[in-house]
Amino acid sequence: MVIEQEKLDDLEEIKILDPSEMWKRMKTVPEQIMSAGEQVSNIVLPAQYRTAKAVVFSGMGGSAVAGDFVQSVLASTWIDRDSHQSAAPIFGVYRSHSLPAWVDETTLVLISSYSGNTQETLACFDDAVKRSAMIIVLTSGGKLQEKAARVGVPIFDVGGFIDHESFSKDSVEPRTTVMASFVGSLGLLCKLDLVHGELNIRELAGFAEDFTRLYEPLNATDNFAKELATHLAGKIVVIYGGDELDSVARRWKTQINENADSWAFAEALPDANHNSVNGYRVKGIKNNVEVVLLSHTHIQRQGNTKLHRLQELFQSKGVSVNPVSLESQLIVRDKIAKSLPLLRVGQQIEIMRIIVGTCLGDWVSYYMALITGVNPSPVPHITELKDVQ
Repeated sequence: MVIEQEKLDDLEEIKILDPSEMWKRMKTVPEQIMSAGEQVSNIVLPAQYRTAKAVVFSGMGGSAVAGDFVQSVLASTWIDRDSHQSAAPIFGVYRSHSLPAWVDETTLVLISSYSGNTQETLACFDDAVKRSAMIIVLTSGGKLQEKAARVGVPIFDVGGFIDHESFSKDSVEPRTTVMASFVGSLGLLCKLDLVHGELNIRELAGFAEDFTRLYEPLNATDNFAKELATHLAGKIVVIYGGDELDSVARRWKTQINENADSWAFAEALPDANHNSVNGYRVKGIKNNVEVVLLSHTHIQRQGNTKLHRLQELFQSKGVSVNPVSLESQLIVRDKIAKSLPLLRVGQQIEIMRIIVGTCLGDWVSYYMALITGVNPSPVPHITELKDVQ
């Protein structure tokens, strides 16, 4: 069974393909942000953690994406305004069985695994302990939580937002909890004064709620996620993004892989202008490819001519292009928002762009699944490989 576009508003039709109602868990982004803020306020961290000279974020799959988001924010605007120097220590995201060779007792290691049972992440935890690194664990349970409790490592509960009357921690898809890990990680770094920034948690949660309402199935009007999904469903999708949208493009790619059971690829701008643009002459695939160009005002201002030329290049090769301006989504959001428009300058703007881009991509991938007759929740091949020792 597949769902036609006009039936994407019908919850009864949706439940046939999504019997576990994953969309309800996707709606918890505001709760994730509020829970993250509360936990950051209450968690007790050792004083020596403030002396960290470098920060490593270790995770796999959806649990690692939060680290990508943090890295994007730190690279963009979190700067000490007086010295004009970076207000953050060295920060790196690692998806591996082991940590970088330079990790030592001066390194803060954030270990992220929603389930707490990811083999690679457990190995990295053991590696961090052996090297006497400073450690914070982000998990909802499993072996990772047990190991952390045994050696007295601080634990951030990424499942702390869950309303157990609605669903259990075990029923939650780890990839739907990325905002808890993202905001939590960034908040922890702020709490330790490793970055000179301040998060307005309530404002971010309200912002996320507006966009969740904009893209969820219950919204039948001006739902750009449903509209875009109809263009992308059943195609190979290539997503381009620059600045902090580089990490958002990667999130789109992985969500389309996992939710829609479809091939997708992510490219970083402007680097793609120096390599992949030369490969667009490949014949035989253009009718099966859809390109998504993610942008916002700053990107457009920096490289507007190149963005237009890139779009023209695609079109000249017969490749379908879908430009996605986050500012246009903000305009639509302001029409329906229950509150006044949020500030769009300063340090929170990068976080807001990540929230908008992620919410949109997540819902697009969800509707792509329904349109092509796929249950978006299970990931059998990933589960199978996780079980391989």
